[in-house]
Amino acid sequence: MGRFSFRSHSELKSKTTINNFIKYPKLLLIAVTFLFGGCVAFAAVERRSYGEGGLTIKEVTKLKDGTVRIVYSSKPESMWYCPGVDSKMTDKGLVLTFVKCLFNKKVSVNHSAGPLKKGEIWKVVIVPAKGGPVFLKSRKELKKLNLKAEK
Repeated sequence: MGRFSFRSHSELKSKTTINNFIKYPKLLLIAVTFLFGGCVAFAAVERRSYGEGGLTIKEVTKLKDGTVRIVYSSKPESMWYCPGVDSKMTDKGLVLTFVKCLFNKKVSVNHSAGPLKKGEIWKVVIVPAKGGPVFLKSRKELKKLNLKAEK
C-alpha cells in the first residue's frame, strides 16, 4: 500500500506558485514589473495640469494696471491640489496652465495662487498680461477666456 500525504489546498497552491516562478523566470519578471511598475509610474507623475473639467472659473478680470485677475476653484481631490498657474506668451496670446500636483510635493509655478477670502474654496491668481487674448490650456486644446474690464 502507498503512503498518503494530506496537504491543505493553500499549501499546495503556494508551493505551485513558487515552483512556477522558479521554473519560469520570465513569469517572475512579469509579476515584479506589474507590481512595481505601477508604483514607479504613479510616483514619476508629480505634476500635471488641470483641464477644463477640473476647474471652475468664476471670474476673469483685466485690471487697470494691465494684469489679469482670475478667481477659480479646483475640483476637490484627496491627493492633488492647484498651487497656481504657469503662463506662456505665444503668437496667439497668453496661455495659462493651471498646475496640478500631489499634496505632499512642493512645485514652483510662475504665479502662485492665494485664497480669495479666508475660509472660501475660491482662489485668486494675478498674471501679468501684455494685451491680447488669454487662453486656458486644457490638454492639447486652448480655450479662450472671456475678459471683463475692471470697474
